[in-house]
Amino acid sequence: MVIDFSPGIGCPVIASLVGTDYIVAATEPTPSALFDLKRVLYLAKHFGIKHVIVINKSDLAKKFYREIEKFAKENKIPIIGKIPYRRDFVKSTIKMKPVEINPKYEKTFKNIINQVKTQSK
Repeated sequence: MVIDFSPGIGCPVIASLVGTDYIVAATEPTPSALFDLKRVLYLAKHFGIKHVIVINKSDLAKKFYREIEKFAKENKIPIIGKIPYRRDFVKSTIKMKPVEINPKYEKTFKNIINQVKTQSK
């Protein structure tokens, strides 16, 4: 089962961790997202929940992208995917329609799915 919880580290997020055996922490290269990522993965570690990182909008802010990589490396947390920022994702969200996966992104998403399947066992 996949549970998509809200951004941040409030009570709904903490409650979502109960009974979880694997976390794919999706983050963005921003200071607040990195702060929240550190907090939620601290909880994951505390509760003994396996966890990995996916960086969304990975090409927006190189400085904070590198900060996420540094954090992941220092804490031995795999980054299993990097999703670039694209306007078509934004347009789909505004229209409340699923994103039509462009073939050039298909490999990225398949790789993330395969890594989750492999590492969550």
